[in-house]
Formats: sequence, C-alpha cells, structure tokens
Amino acid sequence: KLVGKTIRECVVGEYPDLAIDFSRVLLAEGQVSLPADVTATYQADAMQVTLHWDPLLPPRARWCQPDDLVNVIVSHISYRTLIRSHHIAKRADGTATVDLYKTWNPSTIHCWIYFTSRNLDHYSNSLYVNM
Repeated sequence: KLVGKTIRECVVGEYPDLAIDFSRVLLAEGQVSLPADVTATYQADAMQVTLHWDPLLPPRARWCQPDDLVNVIVSHISYRTLIRSHHIAKRADGTATVDLYKTWNPSTIHCWIYFTSRNLDHYSNSLYVNM
C-alpha cells in the first residue's frame, strides 16, 4: 500500500529527469500524534545524528503518551543502506541519538522519525527530518 503511494506522491519532475522528494516519503502511518518541533543535528566527529523534539503532550491528546516509543530510520542513498533504530527512546525523553556508519557522507543522508504506542499496537505517521 505505501509503495504505490510513494511512487504516486513522491516522484517529482518530468521524464527523463525524475527524482524522489524524500520529504514526501511516508515510512509509517497511523494515529499516534507526532511531537512539535522535531529537529536533527549531525555530529561529524562522533558520526551520529541526534534528534530533538518537544516532550510535552498536547492537551487532551488521545493518541499521545509520555511512554510512546521512538523509532528513527536513517538512509544513505548512495550506499542504498538503512539504519533502523526501533524503540531507542521514549517520547518524554525529548531526544534520541543514532550512530552512523563511518563511511557515510552527511550530504546524502535522509532521516525519518515515528512513534509507536507503548503496547506496540499503534503508530504515528513518519516525519522527514531535515539535517
């Protein structure tokens, strides 16, 4: 289902100059609320990406709990490689760090975050995070 949607909504340009708009790629889909103000910082010396978000819950949020689990996917397009970091933090932490491969060039890295309910039954939509 998501593959067809990705092809329809994320491929941009005119043939033969087609490209993927990675900010439109949806890797997870669901009702769990995303936090506000998600940012990512690349640390070259440590070869890490650290994500930060607002840990405060929106008022009366049905699909949002402090112990929702954080998932981060980092992709290096040139190497066609993914790093999937599942359940690496909780929403209340407000931060999570992912170790990258030493050979990765940050200019071709793409990053997404999504949240999973504590009982693993529900997901948020994924969010593309600019670095």
